[in-house]
Amino acid sequence: MEINFGTEGWRGLISDQFTFANLRAVVNAMAAFLLAHGTGKQGVVVGYDTRFLSREYAEECARVLAAKGIKVFLAGEPSPSPVVSFNVRVLNAAAGIVITASHKPPVYNGVKIKGNYGGPVMRPALEEIAGRISPVEGGHEVGRADINEFHPAAAYLPRVLSLINSSSLGKCGLRVVVDSIYGAAQGYLSSLLRRCGVSCLEIRTGYNPGFEGIPPEPVPRNLGRLATAVRDFGADVGIALDGDGDRLGVLDRDGSFIDPHHVMAILVRHLVENRHWPGDLAKTAATTAMLDKLARLYERRLYVTPMGFWHITKLFLDGEMLLGGEEAGGIGIRNHIPERDGIVAGLLLLEAISARKAPLSELIKEIHDLLGPHYYERMDLPLAPETLERLGRIEGTAPDSLGRFKITAVDTTDGIKLCLGKHGWLLLRASGPERLVQVYAESESARKTKEILRGARKILC
Repeated sequence: MEINFGTEGWRGLISDQFTFANLRAVVNAMAAFLLAHGTGKQGVVVGYDTRFLSREYAEECARVLAAKGIKVFLAGEPSPSPVVSFNVRVLNAAAGIVITASHKPPVYNGVKIKGNYGGPVMRPALEEIAGRISPVEGGHEVGRADINEFHPAAAYLPRVLSLINSSSLGKCGLRVVVDSIYGAAQGYLSSLLRRCGVSCLEIRTGYNPGFEGIPPEPVPRNLGRLATAVRDFGADVGIALDGDGDRLGVLDRDGSFIDPHHVMAILVRHLVENRHWPGDLAKTAATTAMLDKLARLYERRLYVTPMGFWHITKLFLDGEMLLGGEEAGGIGIRNHIPERDGIVAGLLLLEAISARKAPLSELIKEIHDLLGPHYYERMDLPLAPETLERLGRIEGTAPDSLGRFKITAVDTTDGIKLCLGKHGWLLLRASGPERLVQVYAESESARKTKEILRGARKILC
């Protein structure tokens, strides 16, 4: 039985690691955890995405939980992870389960576990659930609790509409293309935009568990169809959502990709200057230094966390936060749930565009005028034994320089971050599950960022 938990749950190859037997073992362990902590009577919300067998896996989760006397709220249709998280809070449930492999290739499926606060389960709880996993014999126990089917969008959509300035959006004349990449978020953002009176085209909808043979991840290599649709529709913005709707990718009117770091910077500026919302900022270690500069400019505290959004969720629960973001495009916003939500982030980005009455390119120019230009890039290298050894040596004794750049500080919040003073930074991080060394760099020019990455390759390869 091969079940290895990540930061928020468990993913595996369908019919290899991810089987009905292994799923029963995981859900049985979660049920034992809830009953041991006396929260089982509150029930569990179970949602699922559009992957192969996701509905059937969700029904199996419901049967296992009901057999343990735990009430189940089972989504009646595919639902994004943030929508499941929101309904955990609405229904006052003890936890949530989402059957999803998020942005992974179509041959994967998985389980995300949500806490009763409507966000990723905390690491100690996840570890306790993992510690309770043991093989479960085949066959189904008779259910002792109710399985209640519900419609996740019913409570979520009105709440999201109350967060945004819908009248402003409706008057701005924006044209938007939404790319759901056949994921669970299809129909959500487009429905909200139409309710606001925004002209909207949605592409890649319907049931296609093969996702056209690509991972449902909103990164440039997967967004060619969106870029074409943006240009053909004469759209101002293209917004793509990942397989479970908690991350977004953004295209400008010419089809060019706007990285999540600039999206976060635009959102922070909008929420502070136009919405006048209070609160601090949080980011993972691999996220842009623009947030550091904005925190200083607006006199907000900035928290830097390891990767894993649950760290940011904890900050939302413990303090007064405005925005928390991670390098891959997951963004959590004040006055909502302590969770990434690509739908809400996309709406607020459009609100920022309408408030400034300017295209995305102009908003980015304003950010660069305010903070200086920032160019960010990621490179992945195979996690070979010799690479891991070199990483260990760097962590033990960092070099004085990286090529022509002097190393001014070393940060080990997550991986090894080499600070290069005014020239930018480099982060080296080993990812065991993916067998990669993730290499991130940022500087004030595209040329310099590429030079920093070449320097990283020299010291690792």
